[in-house]
Amino acid sequence: MSLIVNLNDPNLWVPVWELDVTAQTLGSDVETDSYVRIPEQKCPIILHKSLLAVYASNPLAKPGWFSAGYLSQSISLPLTVGGNPTSYGSSRRIVLGKTQIVPFLDIGVSDFAIAFLCHRWHRQIKLVVWEYQGNISTTELTAITALGQQLNSIESKIDGL
Repeated sequence: MSLIVNLNDPNLWVPVWELDVTAQTLGSDVETDSYVRIPEQKCPIILHKSLLAVYASNPLAKPGWFSAGYLSQSISLPLTVGGNPTSYGSSRRIVLGKTQIVPFLDIGVSDFAIAFLCHRWHRQIKLVVWEYQGNISTTELTAITALGQQLNSIESKIDGL
């Protein structure tokens, strides 16, 4: 399945979440390696479109660091296991220092939440998430629409006979 989207129109990308978080240090000596890992950060709003763009940066990153962490999608399900509600979730690795398109699985659910968990070695992380507001179509849906139009044309010709 191929997505058909207009990625070139900047008006179709809306920033939905900006995050700037720093790890908490332990003790008074900042030079030591004593700090608390940055916990998973949850986006405070519910998203509706399954196509996102994400940029992550760390001004303290070492030159060899490639990955920022994982962006996860969760969809609430009406099931409970052990008294806790379960949710479907898929995740995508986010590259450090590059804007990347993150297509989440669109299963017909209109609302979902996202969260970001950076790798334990990051002491500071900045994240920006944009949501694509344009129409999202697939080659299959386009072909089905075209076939439907052709069938309507054939039917009208047959009716005319």
